[in-house]
Amino acid sequence: MAMYNNFLYAASLLVILQSSCSSSDIHLTGTIGEDLDISCPVATRLATSVRWVDYIHNSGRDPALIFDSVGNPSLALDSSHPFSDNYLVTADHKLQILALTSDDYGTYECQVTNSDGNVIKKKIEVSVIELPQCPPTVRGNAGEEVDIMCSMEYGSNSMPIMDWFDSELNAIQSTDMAEIMNFQKQLTMPLTIAMDKKTYSCKAGLDSSLHMCETRFDVQYAVQNLRITKQAEYRVNEEITCSASGNPAPEVTWFHNGIKLTTELHQNVLIVEEDWMKSSNVVKCTAQNDGSETLTDEITFQALDENGKTWEAAPTTTAGDSTGEQTKVQSTSSTAVIGAVVAVIVVILIIAIIVILIRRKNNNKSTKGAKPMPIPQKDPDQRNGDIAEKA
Repeated sequence: MAMYNNFLYAASLLVILQSSCSSSDIHLTGTIGEDLDISCPVATRLATSVRWVDYIHNSGRDPALIFDSVGNPSLALDSSHPFSDNYLVTADHKLQILALTSDDYGTYECQVTNSDGNVIKKKIEVSVIELPQCPPTVRGNAGEEVDIMCSMEYGSNSMPIMDWFDSELNAIQSTDMAEIMNFQKQLTMPLTIAMDKKTYSCKAGLDSSLHMCETRFDVQYAVQNLRITKQAEYRVNEEITCSASGNPAPEVTWFHNGIKLTTELHQNVLIVEEDWMKSSNVVKCTAQNDGSETLTDEITFQALDENGKTWEAAPTTTAGDSTGEQTKVQSTSSTAVIGAVVAVIVVILIIAIIVILIRRKNNNKSTKGAKPMPIPQKDPDQRNGDIAEKA
């Protein structure tokens, strides 16, 4: 009696095990628009027949036949199936669903008949989802309220998971806007300057393997926070920086002692020039964007050479010469003396020329006014005596 009871228990356990194996489900999730491969959970190498059916497109209690291997060496699909063009069966009896749609979710079954004539059936539950969709960019003015929608088409007996996250990955409260076969969550919020260039994300899926889409904010606002680097002294070739925030990016303009400058490098960087060492310097920076109010900041400073010397004390010799400053002073003094000597010589020459010209003029006047001297005439008798003497 005991042996008989043990036999009945063993037989009952075998039935239970077979029943649980044949009815156990396998869950797969596919992405809308992509192909999904479904392997038969039963070994088919020694099977006398393999059939694929679904409980999605059936018109009655019986499942719809997709494929039957009996008398079908070409692996052709059953032509009576309304969506036979959406499937393929491979040589190892794997079922492929092509370009998944939300209508492809549901139960598929692989039926294998072994050499003993036993039919083993395995069901596979297929869910399909679309990757979450959200706007890539949200643009607006600071203070403006916006609605941002994250949506995901799906086909499943389970509800999807969906949440919005800020740039720090903190969950944000959103409104559930779900529809049939389309899950949605909406963010409603005012745009702030702090949100500019930040990215929010929406994560969604049917299980722990979530998919994500991202939305980047482009918040328009007027120029603010204008700042210019301020120092009492700047060296030649040192940079002065002017920074300002705003969207669109502010246009920066430079002025030096009231004259507008054109920067050669970046718009917000100005290079100190050597000529600026000769005078005091007032540099002004202005910034504006899209007709907003112009902001201004300025700085007054003294320009030094690259060694930190002023224009008067700057060495004329090469860097590192400790006598450079003395040489500069001596050179300046020598130049002044030479200049003074040359000026004196020029003045003397001019005076000499003037004196000579005056003297010549006076000489000419005295010659024109003088009377000729009379030539004395000799008496004729004396003239004859002189002749006689000569004879």
